[in-house]
Amino acid sequence: MTEGEFTVGPERTVTMTYPNGGETFYNGEKYYLTWDCTDNVSTINIYGSTDNGLTWLPDRIASSEDASKKTYLWTVDTSKFPETTQGRMKITDIEFEEDIFDIDDGVFTVSNDMNFKEQKTKLPIPKETGLWINPNPCRNRIMKIEYALPSSSKISLKVRNLIGQTVAVLMDSEFQIKGNHRINWVPVNLSSGIFIVELTTEGKTIFKPILILK
Repeated sequence: MTEGEFTVGPERTVTMTYPNGGETFYNGEKYYLTWDCTDNVSTINIYGSTDNGLTWLPDRIASSEDASKKTYLWTVDTSKFPETTQGRMKITDIEFEEDIFDIDDGVFTVSNDMNFKEQKTKLPIPKETGLWINPNPCRNRIMKIEYALPSSSKISLKVRNLIGQTVAVLMDSEFQIKGNHRINWVPVNLSSGIFIVELTTEGKTIFKPILILK
């Protein structure tokens, strides 16, 4: 290297892709948060705000998460993320927190809707394994993935394309108690097309096709 030369490292970016403004998150419900990043970002944090990003809550939503997963299952807990109509999220590259970050595109609501929660808990224990997806087709909206487990089990929940490649891992060998479950996912990182949602328990595998429209 001659005098005066210098090397600029590759660009590093992180981008919050969901939420992106206008959503309502209910206490006790599970939602998939998603992001995009360059390959040289290895670990991320996600912070929450109840005042449109003026201040950030002390309890991180996600801490030291593997950036390459590009998804995180968030269980809303209003004791840590209080009710608000001015919610925001910020994702950061842990190695350069002050310089490399992104804030979602608009405010969202966090609600402690007890009627919603009570209705959910009244569902009976299912007699057999089931998988339901709504809406389907889905056009850049929250997709509700509901599944029923007649017994407690480790489960995997994956999305594959039509040639069998995994395009999203929503759960990977995670223990779930028996009963009815629901997660909320927005397929923002997928292009238009037909995909397969695969639910695998310790005794059964169920496949459901979904149509994504952009």
